[in-house]
Amino acid sequence: MPVPTGCEPYNTCKSLQEKQGGRGPGFTPGKLLFIRFSFMANELAKSLCGFYADVGIIQQGAKSNYGQFADLPTVLSTVLPALAKHNLIQSQTFEPGPEGTTILVTTLMHVSGESIVSRLPLITNRNSNAMFALGGAITYFRRYTLLSILGLSADVEADLEDYQEPVAPEPQTAKPAKAITSPPIKNPPLGTSKGPNGEPSERDKVIDSIKKLPNEQAQSVINAFKKQFKISGTTVANQITLKDHALFIQQFIESFAK
Repeated sequence: MPVPTGCEPYNTCKSLQEKQGGRGPGFTPGKLLFIRFSFMANELAKSLCGFYADVGIIQQGAKSNYGQFADLPTVLSTVLPALAKHNLIQSQTFEPGPEGTTILVTTLMHVSGESIVSRLPLITNRNSNAMFALGGAITYFRRYTLLSILGLSADVEADLEDYQEPVAPEPQTAKPAKAITSPPIKNPPLGTSKGPNGEPSERDKVIDSIKKLPNEQAQSVINAFKKQFKISGTTVANQITLKDHALFIQQFIESFAK
């Protein structure tokens, strides 16, 4: 790896580090990061080699519109035991960023104190619900940065669903409600209420029309009515209740005049 301008050779840097109480030479942050990774991450690198040998396959058990992927709980449950076995730990925290942004800080640390740190600003959709956008970004980037800092892949690029806004259902035009009309009654009952001045009801008029007939004709109407509507018993007046009854009696009475 080429040494950036201003960085000194390894041995010189190491001696300067020892003289300054382990803090290293007074380089700029970018140069200090390069030097630190060059000669201060030996134990971390050794443990990562063991970690790669032991870490299991990350199962792609979750489903999205774009196929199967490994969600965050699956990634954590797979990598954490192998990390612990090789004296490695990971943490993911937050710190404030510029202009109200949030920085996701992912740290991979060895028990010796050696570490690799990643800082990534969370990108959220400002046009959506703030808490939903932040939660989606945290889940999305935690998985990405953890796999990235460990040098692993779980086909997470196939999963776009957890960072997408939920699709709002298209508004549906309300269809005009159909007027509910009751079907006409095939055989409505005869009215039984008297008029405002005591006029006879529909049913009373039908019965009276029979009473006005000569006895022989009245009996003929009654017999025909009982036969037509299959009525037994001697009292017929109580059985005259429907429009069909009235129509039959009226037509039968009119037949006497022919």
